[in-house]
Amino acid sequence: MRGGAASRFAASRVNDGDAQSYWATDDGVTTGALTLVWPRPATFDRLVLGEAIALGQRVAGWVIDAEVDGAWRRLAEGTTIGVRRVRHSRR
Repeated sequence: MRGGAASRFAASRVNDGDAQSYWATDDGVTTGALTLVWPRPATFDRLVLGEAIALGQRVAGWVIDAEVDGAWRRLAEGTTIGVRRVRHSRR
């Protein structure tokens, strides 16, 4: 059971390097947002998302926005994620 922002499911689990850990919202929460901040500008050409599929497929829709040159810009969006979703840059 997830609840009370348990550290076992904290947002810091998103990129902790442990493939067995993950971020999850509390039970009953149907929307969530996560903001990642880099210490300096970063360039990337792909995004890899994955769900803790043991919990079932729970994501119905997602968006990725980034601050580019001082303005927020939509980079990608989609429906389900499943075990893994890889999104490559269209540039």
